[in-house]
Order: sequence, then C-alpha cells, then structure tokens
Amino acid sequence: MIISKSISLFFLLTLQMKNYNNMNSKNIWKYGFNTGSLIGGAYFLYNIASVLFAFEANVIWRFLGSFIIIFGFGWALTNYRKNVYKEKLTFSKAFSLGAVISLIMTLIYAIFQILLVVQLNPNFLDDYVVLSQQTLEQMNYDTALIYDETMVSALKTMYMPFELIRDYIGNLFCLLLVILVLSQMLFSSSQNDNEKPNDNNDYVPYKDVTKENEETENQNEDLTDQNKDLKN
Repeated sequence: MIISKSISLFFLLTLQMKNYNNMNSKNIWKYGFNTGSLIGGAYFLYNIASVLFAFEANVIWRFLGSFIIIFGFGWALTNYRKNVYKEKLTFSKAFSLGAVISLIMTLIYAIFQILLVVQLNPNFLDDYVVLSQQTLEQMNYDTALIYDETMVSALKTMYMPFELIRDYIGNLFCLLLVILVLSQMLFSSSQNDNEKPNDNNDYVPYKDVTKENEETENQNEDLTDQNKDLKN
C-alpha cells in the first residue's frame, strides 16, 4: 500500500514538473528543484524496482542506475545552457546548479531509504549490523558488535546520515565527470547565444554623421545667400 502511494506521488510530482515557467527559469534553485525532482524520481523508481525484483546484485542493472544519474546531469546542464541561460556558463555556475540538483536527488533518496527500512525490508538495519560484523572479522578485528547493544544502536542510528552523505558525494562526483566531458559545450560561446536581429540597428558611424551635418549647414548657407540675392 505504501509502495503504491509512493510511486503515485512521484508520478504526480513528475506531472508537476511540466510547469514550464520553472523549467525555463534561469534561477538555479527553481530549475535545479525541477530537474532534480525528475532525475531523483526516476532513480527512486529504479531503487524500488531493485528491491522488489532483487536486482541489486545484477551488474547490468547497477550500470543502469549509474546511467540514470549521469544522463540526468548531462541533460539538465545541456538544456540549461542551450535553452534557458543561452550564454556560456562558468564552472562555478555549472557546479552550483549541479549541487542543487544533487541535493534534491539526495532528499528523494532519503525518502526511499525510509521506505526501505520501514516497509520494504524491516530487517534491513539488523542485516546491516551483521554485515558490519562480518566485515570486521574479515579485517581480523576481534570486536563483537552484535553483542554490544550500544554499538548496535549507534550503527543503526548513524546508518541514515552516512548513507545520505555518501549518496550526495557520489552525485557530486558524477557531476564533475559530466562537467568535464561537456566542458567544451558548456563553457564556450556559440553563434546562437543572445542572438539579436540587426534589421533595426540605428548605429551610424560618427564620421558619417559629421559629414551629413556639414552638408546640411552648407545647404542652409546657400539658401540664405540666395534669399538675400532675391531681396536685393
């Protein structure tokens, strides 16, 4: 029930993202929120499918998850550069926009993690503690975590913050990779940037204006002399 409601919620959010005023806004927070919601929503559905169909161990499926994030960043930055900002970006501008998108994606990932622990796999944190104990044993540590209630409670409490920080840093790493690949397009000018029609260009060189003024004054003087001659 919770799963179906969550999926329905993200479909509604996706429809809301069709608000073109925000999608075309140069404000990195508005644009970042919308694109981050789209990419994060797609990754949310990907994670739900991973748990429901037990695809976590599939290499191709993991590659698909990475593709969603990298392609999402590429599309968001390219669309902002070409269709919204329409000027060359600086690295700080591109990175700031990507950081906002990453933040929204991580917040949506937090919703998935809560859903995972509460509904999809209530024993997830217990399994996490057991996995941590096995990791320590493989590293030849004699610490017995599973028998220390304080350590078990601390591990369960700290799991969510550490996981969200890991997710955000991973998103930023993907962002830097995308910026590096698309740097030529993002940071260079193109002929279509801020293109202005020249049909109504009223610019006239200074010398030409001066010449026209002199000719007008000469004509006026000639007319004045002619009028004097007529009177005489």
